[in-house]
Amino acid sequence: MKDLEMYSNLGNTNNLPEWLKFYLEIKSEMLIWAFLSKVYNECPNENFLMSIDDYEFAQFIGAFSDESHKNDTTLFIQSMEKSKEKIADSAFLIQMQKDWTKLFRGISPEYGPMPPYEELYIEHSTASATQKALSEKYLLGNYNKYSDVKNRLDYIGVELEFLSKLAYEQMRLLENDKDIEFEKIRNLYFKFLQEHIGRWADSFIVEAAKHASTDFYQSVLVFTGVAIRNLIIKKI
Repeated sequence: MKDLEMYSNLGNTNNLPEWLKFYLEIKSEMLIWAFLSKVYNECPNENFLMSIDDYEFAQFIGAFSDESHKNDTTLFIQSMEKSKEKIADSAFLIQMQKDWTKLFRGISPEYGPMPPYEELYIEHSTASATQKALSEKYLLGNYNKYSDVKNRLDYIGVELEFLSKLAYEQMRLLENDKDIEFEKIRNLYFKFLQEHIGRWADSFIVEAAKHASTDFYQSVLVFTGVAIRNLIIKKI
């Protein structure tokens, strides 16, 4: 089992062994997917805003090696920090609730984008085939929390939460030197990207960005695309 504690006080990441740099990179990815899934899955309320105040967004930077993606992430962090300053503003919360509903619930074609379901954004896909393929991936990844979200298996928040789960599993397996199991989960991680969320999320983001009326959700949409593209680059 790898000893993480002995490196915890090293301020300069250049002094870290390569396996630990890799581990921290995956941890940053896990934190990103966990945060984004929360944003898509939860209609904002006071508790939601308070939870944003607890996030250390600077940790997100560690997931990126590309400088342009790092710059985009810095802009996203600045936007989130501004949102923290408005936590006590009830008018801000109401604006966020309206925007969340408009962007992610598919109220009507005139009011916002099509809701973020994979089946709606991939040409010639069907609901039954999409749900079946996702069920198989979720089973392989030992993921069943989608039932807590009370949404379809192909909802963007559910797919992002699955990525978070897979990233967490990679961390756990690295810690315990489970190399064979790690490679299986790592392969599933990228396969899910290629066959599912990486194929359609950008199409939704482009449409949704036209309708976003708050800086918070505009930033979330842009950063979602940045984070997914970053993972695609890593795979290439």
